[in-house]
Amino acid sequence: MEKGFLFIGDVLDVNLEAGLNSEFEIIPGHVFKKASLDQIQQIKGALPVIPNYNSTPFTDMYEHEKNDVDDTWFTHEDKSKWRYWIVEYHMNQNIRDRNLEAALLLSKADLTSLFDMYSRRLTSNFTILFNFVDQNKPYFVNPKNIDTDDMLEIRDINCLIKNFKENIRDSYKYINKALTDFTNIPLIPLKTPFRIVSFFSIFESLLTHDPKRENWNNGTKQQLKTKLNQLNDRFEEKIDFRAYFSNLTHRATFKDIIGKLYSYRSDIAHGDFSDFNHDLQIISGHTEAYNFLYVLLKKTLLQSLKEPQLISDLKFC
Repeated sequence: MEKGFLFIGDVLDVNLEAGLNSEFEIIPGHVFKKASLDQIQQIKGALPVIPNYNSTPFTDMYEHEKNDVDDTWFTHEDKSKWRYWIVEYHMNQNIRDRNLEAALLLSKADLTSLFDMYSRRLTSNFTILFNFVDQNKPYFVNPKNIDTDDMLEIRDINCLIKNFKENIRDSYKYINKALTDFTNIPLIPLKTPFRIVSFFSIFESLLTHDPKRENWNNGTKQQLKTKLNQLNDRFEEKIDFRAYFSNLTHRATFKDIIGKLYSYRSDIAHGDFSDFNHDLQIISGHTEAYNFLYVLLKKTLLQSLKEPQLISDLKFC
């Protein structure tokens, strides 16, 4: 039986429960596992040959290990130690689940599917592929730790997306649009600030409406400050915003952070400079702003799938 597979671009240390043999069926017919030697050759043939400054090929990141004694990196001669991970599926059953890439990305593990290898034919968005390669230079990265709980979460998210798309997406067009826009974010290079604008575009699509002319005090920024604060209180795991920012004052609130982040978004959108030493001091800089907003956006999207009517009501209140 011929099989296809999705290649997971992230470098992973996988620790599944005993008895699972380093394989996990995320959803019916889709098994998370290490790539075989034949599949590794297909992956190597598909990945772009883009060496970094010292001529290290991109694929080395899956074959290297860090020596904890002297912090140097070495290549595993034992190919069973290589970290090429895939989601394998049976091609002749026509069961390839198109929701899985979004579920991988929305999970806490934050996994990126770089391409689909179907009957040895590559299907990929090459902009996403090249952006991923570029953002992981110099190709020596510490692996993400993945366990059974991560696999179960991906399964649950995939179920949420599947249920939404098959049953109610026509009734919640803004949520459907937000999901599509989220999966397109990797098209934007990580090294630019423009992903911040895309995050707020999705927040606004989900949660805001144009205020009536006589009520300008309920503008976009104010709506986001109020509604994102309400959502954070509703999340199953509330975000501790203080864990993301190093320059917070004692009095800073969740709403204060959203207000400053929106101002940062406006600086980017309008081509202005951002002053992290004065007006935007409490959000410290781009990296801290990005990390917080990315987590907040994923939680907001997941809440949208769990409670679509709530999100729809929030948008127009």
